[in-house]
Formats: sequence, C-alpha cells, structure tokens
Amino acid sequence: MSIGLATDNSLDLKRRILIFLSQRGVSSVRRLNIEVNGGTVTFRGTVPSFYERQLCLCSQYVPGVRKLVDELKVEIPFEKTLKSPQPHLRQKNADRRQSVTL
Repeated sequence: MSIGLATDNSLDLKRRILIFLSQRGVSSVRRLNIEVNGGTVTFRGTVPSFYERQLCLCSQYVPGVRKLVDELKVEIPFEKTLKSPQPHLRQKNADRRQSVTL
C-alpha cells in the first residue's frame, strides 16, 4: 500500500465519520478534532452533553474503524451545577452556613 492510498483511505474514513455524526444530529461536529490514522480514529475536543459523547463513540461501527480513541470532554456549565431546583432551599442553606459559630 502506498502512502497516497493510505491518506486517501483516511480522508474517506473521516468523511464517512463526519456524515455519520451529522446524520445523528451531533451539534458539536465542527468543534471536534477527529484524527484518522489508518483504521485508528481519535476524537478530541469538547461536547455539550454525555449523549453527544456517546453518539461520537458510536462511530466505532462505521466500516473501516478498527480502533477508537476517546479523548473527549463533556462541557458542564458551572452555573447549572450551583443552581438549586428550589430557590427557597438555596436561601435556607445560605442562612444555615452563616449561623455556624466556632
């Protein structure tokens, strides 16, 4: 196999993976770094949810993928992790923290 043929096969595999992801509605496709070397596919970048990460990992079923390397990170907005679903509980917790004396 010549180097040119390997490059063409890698480009074709990457194109098929991009189509696969687009057809499944992965919104972060443009922000991903997808590296194809032979049949080894490496995903790098950040996705907005664990669901999209799983969709990316399903690329292992695209014909030609022999190995998939997952270096994806899931973006969890900081603001969402701090918000309580019930604002009145947030205030009670804040009052409780303030009333502690040593």
